[in-house]
Amino acid sequence: MKHFVIVCSMALAVIGLGCNNNAEQQGEDELIPASEIKNPNTLQEDEEPKGYPAIEFEKTHHDFGDIEQGQVVRYDFAFTNTGNGSLIIANVKASCGCTVVDYPEEPIAPGEGGVIPVEFNSRGRKNQFNKTVTVFANTSPNTTLLTIEGFIQQ
Repeated sequence: MKHFVIVCSMALAVIGLGCNNNAEQQGEDELIPASEIKNPNTLQEDEEPKGYPAIEFEKTHHDFGDIEQGQVVRYDFAFTNTGNGSLIIANVKASCGCTVVDYPEEPIAPGEGGVIPVEFNSRGRKNQFNKTVTVFANTSPNTTLLTIEGFIQQ
């Protein structure tokens, strides 16, 4: 058993030296500075948006006020592509199963707009509600948060 431990320790030492060997051979002049690496699909901090879409909502929060228990209410969040490229909404997710969402699946040209309908079902719920809807798109940032709220009277 003692020999087995010694052999394993030596093997790990050899493997460890072999892994570090490659890092020591690469000189500083061979490294690429991080500022030189640019992802063409994202904006860099110091760049102006050129050819990128931007989503602008008329409003990102809607208050339904008082509603009756069991009532289904809907609000259409209107938006415009204020950027310079085609807007693609990849997905829209609601925070709760009581909230149903839909979204346009075709690309939206610069200057054009659309709506994201959000429907809330108050059946079986009571008192104050506050739900969120996350919009995932090819914008920077790539998510936008929409919220709905109200009070359910019994």
